[in-house]
Amino acid sequence: GKVGVNYITRAQKAFTQTRNFTLLYGSVDDSKVRSNTTDASQVFGDLRLGYMINENIEPFIKGGYAYDMSYKKYGAVEYDAQRTKILKLKTDRSNYTYGGGLNLGFGQFQAALDYERLEGARGLKSNTYLLLVRYNF
Repeated sequence: GKVGVNYITRAQKAFTQTRNFTLLYGSVDDSKVRSNTTDASQVFGDLRLGYMINENIEPFIKGGYAYDMSYKKYGAVEYDAQRTKILKLKTDRSNYTYGGGLNLGFGQFQAALDYERLEGARGLKSNTYLLLVRYNF
């Protein structure tokens, strides 16, 4: 198993975007860009359980949970300009993963089959399939 925290931050200082061109019927003014700081953080836990049937075969199952600590609610509604309607913002901050697989080893050859299903915040769903084949020489 593993437990951890992911954290990133990005700070951008304010600046002035200078325009160095003119248009046929006028000019473009300089524009000021405000400073901005972005933070993203997540706490997570994963567990993987396997059973070694023999030296060559090990099936396993796995699951995990992640919680978005940096989510901030910026109001109750959001406007969708393409569909011209108001959307409600979802406040779901949880992501769940589950799956399983099989590790195989035959002499110099090793193989791993892995499947993971993510059911994430805001209705995100994803399937990941992995096939790994390795030869040790």
